[in-house]
Amino acid sequence: MSSQSPIEQLLAPLQESIIHKPPFVAGSLQLPPSHLSLLYKVTSSEGNHATRHIDFANATPEELEQLIQACGTASFGCGTEDVTDETYRKAKRMDKDSFSAWLVPDNNDLVKIMRDYLLEGTDSDRKIKIELQNLNVYSQGSFFKAHVDTPRSKRMFGTLVVVFPTPHKGGALVFRHRGEEWTFDSSDVLSAAGPASIGYAAFFSDVEHEVLPVTSGHRVTLTYKLYFVNDERALKLVSEPPPLPQLRFRSIFEALLKDPEFLPDGGTLGFGMRHVYPVKANRGLKHIYSLLKGSDATIYQSLRALGLEPILYLNYRHEGDNVGSESVMINEVPSLDQFSLVDELFDLLRNLDG
Repeated sequence: MSSQSPIEQLLAPLQESIIHKPPFVAGSLQLPPSHLSLLYKVTSSEGNHATRHIDFANATPEELEQLIQACGTASFGCGTEDVTDETYRKAKRMDKDSFSAWLVPDNNDLVKIMRDYLLEGTDSDRKIKIELQNLNVYSQGSFFKAHVDTPRSKRMFGTLVVVFPTPHKGGALVFRHRGEEWTFDSSDVLSAAGPASIGYAAFFSDVEHEVLPVTSGHRVTLTYKLYFVNDERALKLVSEPPPLPQLRFRSIFEALLKDPEFLPDGGTLGFGMRHVYPVKANRGLKHIYSLLKGSDATIYQSLRALGLEPILYLNYRHEGDNVGSESVMINEVPSLDQFSLVDELFDLLRNLDG
């Protein structure tokens, strides 16, 4: 005999139809050899400026050392500021204004890979802006502790890291999201790849990640920020059907709505979101609809296709001293600065509860 309630039994096929893909895509990609070169600026001790060329497919130790000498200490975002702390991040960095790379992600298969394996639903049709940030060099002993990238815009949805084929060991990228963990070891991947190959990893901006210590060699990367360009769609010559996960969810949910056993007296069905989105005090949640990603976007788009109007809510939970836990659902973000006591805040939230 099943321990599930009747409503849980009805919902089980729907829950199983929601596919939570990993929040990243990573691998190797073979490119024309010329795409593995770049020019960078150097300044002598006398203040003279010059330009150097480096081919990462054939870079010598001396050339890599010259590149490192032209870099500064890598910082990282902390709130609205960039800070430097080598106990948290130890690496070298060159800003994008100081170099010019032949590698342009828009001109190879990286965009298609991100559309096919990272984005879901109609997000895979949206125009993407790929903005170069910097070049990073992780040498022996370099690392970057676990962190989540600082969003530069509400349209930013992720980060792309390209790893050049310079010999190195260690420096694996570790991703963590909702209790799961994955590792992408670029040194192993590039060792098994063909000539003139790069390693790559694209991931959503709310994914915690870290760079494990490099044990030998130099791990050289380019970092890009990924943005959606408003609601513009990429041009497609042939209209394509919705992805299979979206079609499966939609068909199961449509059958559920027709089942007389499902919420016969009406009710509310909620879906917990898998990803994190930016919110601001004294503002509603309408802007988040266009930012949904992964299975969050799949569910929302499927419900809209069935003629439903799903509504976003925030769930605030309070563990009280006397009454146990309490939750309220609200569709706007209150300002929290004016409240010194949690109980006062929850009084306001109860009044906003939709």
